Amino acid sequence: MRATYGNGTRRTRGIMSKYIEFVFRDGSVSGKTRIWEILSISSGCGLGLIKWNGSWRQYTLHPYEGTMWNHQCLAEVSEFLIGENEIHKEIRKG
Repeated sequence: MRATYGNGTRRTRGIMSKYIEFVFRDGSVSGKTRIWEILSISSGCGLGLIKWNGSWRQYTLHPYEGTMWNHQCLAEVSEFLIGENEIHKEIRKG
């Protein structure tokens, strides 16, 4: 998966653990932010989205209704969020 941000920076994300995968799905209309879907590797089912939250000025987790998360999966999501928020800050400085 590759995503190109507004300034041409390329970002690749793949499997973050043996249980979940982050897949680039779409960009915002402005092209400044991205939407990632979290998939279960074992079933291929969607578990939630990572999207920009303008009010909080950071990427946040939007879990799908009825999904369950253990500490390991949440830690992987947290690591992904930290990385995406850092990239977004760097691009904005750029």
